[in-house]
Amino acid sequence: MKRNIDAQDIEKNKLLAALSYLWILFVLYWLVDSQFVKFHARHSLVIFVFEIALLILGILAHDLIPMWGLISFVLRLLFLAARVIGFIYALQGKVEPVPVVGNIADSFKL
Repeated sequence: MKRNIDAQDIEKNKLLAALSYLWILFVLYWLVDSQFVKFHARHSLVIFVFEIALLILGILAHDLIPMWGLISFVLRLLFLAARVIGFIYALQGKVEPVPVVGNIADSFKL
């Protein structure tokens, strides 16, 4: 995905972009007219979708998959790490994809 984001947009919207990683604040994608915020909110949305999918899978499969609790815990830690990395990237003004989810987020057409 093209990442030509104006430096002024980045500097002005670092905090909002970082806030988009807090729970469901990815809705900032639709509320703020900033390519930088949209870039990071899109990554946060992908993380959120994975978290919901993990929750649903856990409800359906927790009795069927041995050690599901451990698997789920590790995946939740990975999602938390992705959120923290994205938060830091946004505060630093970086326009870099969050590891693992970045390529998926970049292919999202919202």
